[in-house]
Amino acid sequence: MMDFKLLTRQLLETYLGSDTLSDVAIQDFLDSNVSIIGTGKQEFFKSIDHFLSTFKFDVEKRKDIHFEFKDLEIEENIVDDQCVFVYGSVQIYGLYDKEVPIMQLDSRFTVVYGVRDGKWKVLHIHHSIPDKEQLEDEEFPITLGKQVQQARHEVEALSAGYSYICLINLETGDVELIKGNNIPGLNGRYTQTDHNILLEQVNRLITEPFRQSSVEFYDSTTIAKRLEGKNSLFHTCERTDGTWILSMIVPQKYD
Repeated sequence: MMDFKLLTRQLLETYLGSDTLSDVAIQDFLDSNVSIIGTGKQEFFKSIDHFLSTFKFDVEKRKDIHFEFKDLEIEENIVDDQCVFVYGSVQIYGLYDKEVPIMQLDSRFTVVYGVRDGKWKVLHIHHSIPDKEQLEDEEFPITLGKQVQQARHEVEALSAGYSYICLINLETGDVELIKGNNIPGLNGRYTQTDHNILLEQVNRLITEPFRQSSVEFYDSTTIAKRLEGKNSLFHTCERTDGTWILSMIVPQKYD
């Protein structure tokens, strides 16, 4: 019979390793009527077409974010000669430009395989992230679990890719736009005074619980101090339209 532990590893490698659309081969594993439940509220897919429309968009938006995994543990359960399910756990982590670690998630999964037209195909996938704050004697978490919610927000933010990139000169306070739309009235390279306008925009576009922390995160006068002993800074916040933003500050050197 098929080695389902190996097949599941290959499935995970294909899913996380698809950095370009030309590499997408995840559909080779899936049945046309596959059902997939992910960690996000919107990740409830009832067919391969439904899933691929979102997956290909996510792959296109990953750009410099590369996903890898480690500590994969898989258990196999043979139902009969037509159905097998596996379950297990894995650590998934994301790297910016394949070097800078930006996230790490403890993940659990269940995969159901069935025979379709003489070939083993994935019929169902259920993926979840455990609540790290749930006590050992709790069958259901009493608290909401801030850590797991933060992880989910980061995953959602990462799926949106990069919509705005800029360079901040820590000596002059100037901000140079690399990618994204200009703020009305500004012209690509901003002075510190103009940067305050950007902060006002952040205050307007971000939901109230995250406004103060966002203003503090984007404060260019404190970035150098906050970067001491660190390779990067990260901040996750919710926009007023309900989407999530993951912001990164990565130091660069110029001659």
